[in-house]
Amino acid sequence: MFQRLAVLVAGLALLAGCGGGSGSDAAKPTTKPAPKVYTLKQLESALPKLEDIPGASKITRRCPQDKTDCEAYRKDTVATTATIEPASLVGAEQVRVRATPMDFVALHGIHQDDAAAATKAVASARKLQEPYVGVFDLPKRRVGEGVVPATHGKGSVDKLSIDAWTGIIAARTEFASDAKSDRGLLIATVHVASGRTSVTAFVSLSAAGREPGAATELADNLVRSYLQRLG
Repeated sequence: MFQRLAVLVAGLALLAGCGGGSGSDAAKPTTKPAPKVYTLKQLESALPKLEDIPGASKITRRCPQDKTDCEAYRKDTVATTATIEPASLVGAEQVRVRATPMDFVALHGIHQDDAAAATKAVASARKLQEPYVGVFDLPKRRVGEGVVPATHGKGSVDKLSIDAWTGIIAARTEFASDAKSDRGLLIATVHVASGRTSVTAFVSLSAAGREPGAATELADNLVRSYLQRLG
């Protein structure tokens, strides 16, 4: 579902170190704590509430509670989606004209089959973002079951580590190629994994009236806050 929403909107190894020294400060290998194992109930309990999402005006979906709306999600997924108040009337007008969830956030926690599957999910997320690295000008194209409209803009993908969690943070400013008056979208994705658990945040905001890093900051904070509640 996360990928489908990303299509509609815009088109969504920590290394062990050694310390050097001599005598009593001889090199000692450092070890990485074993990843925690979370139950699906724990992943669900840590999901953000409305007050945990800055600017959110409405929670639009919580999974697995909203069973009918959550049928498209893969098994063992918990999720919260919410709409964000536009920063300006221009942003609100864009929402009406394009009829897409432009001011929107989603946070997913997924209980993967194993650690290898969680690592693969991060790699897949990075591959999905590769067309948006640097200056891009992409034609209308089909991705999965959806269609991504022609867009242009500039983006980046960087590595991200949060304690035992590793993954990526991707950000871009995107403009619809077929809309001369389009003020653009700020889109950010964070995807991290630890053990067999992966966590994804997706944020899409109308750029009008917002700072360039607004989506990136929100996506990053959503994930960090979720991981803190998860413990």
